[in-house]
Amino acid sequence: MRKPSEAGVIEALNKGDIIRSHLNRSTWQLVTKEDYHWMMPLHRERSIRSWCAFAKQSGNPISDKMMDNSRELLTNILGGKKHLTREDIIPFYQEIDIDNAHTVRHLLAVAEAEGIIHNGCTDGRKITYRLYGKDENKFGCLPKEEALARLATKYFQSPRHTRRFCMVERITDERMPYRNGTDILCADRKNDKRYGIFPARE
Repeated sequence: MRKPSEAGVIEALNKGDIIRSHLNRSTWQLVTKEDYHWMMPLHRERSIRSWCAFAKQSGNPISDKMMDNSRELLTNILGGKKHLTREDIIPFYQEIDIDNAHTVRHLLAVAEAEGIIHNGCTDGRKITYRLYGKDENKFGCLPKEEALARLATKYFQSPRHTRRFCMVERITDERMPYRNGTDILCADRKNDKRYGIFPARE
């Protein structure tokens, strides 16, 4: 999409060419459907931990039982390719004794991180959710180190962005050996630690 417009983005979201999700932080990100399928597993565990921590800090912790009930509920109410807003979904949670809107928000975020749901159709104003169909995961996953390298080479083009990415993903000398040579994209130093991203080896 060389000249994106609001209408063009909405159309791509509704067709499923673009996925809107909280992939690696608590803000919305837009990624292509081809990239979503290998990026989601890369961030899954850390995202789930983060959302559970947010819920606990807000005074409304979520338990394993609540997450189990949430998965079952979403599978049932979003079956048949339904698209529902959060406001539509909240009353169903109330039926299983979860009536706090913040708790519902965190449970939806966990389900999103788990790959159970992602964005549904939108008119540009209201956000909806739908099930993540099994037939959608046709692009496959990547080994973690290869996914990290692809993410860096595709989305990070400056030392500042790469350093931040390495810090977030805990890529340090202990995780990935530092190499000198032409394959290094960019490097920086902070607190006497070295950071770098390298293309995956064949």
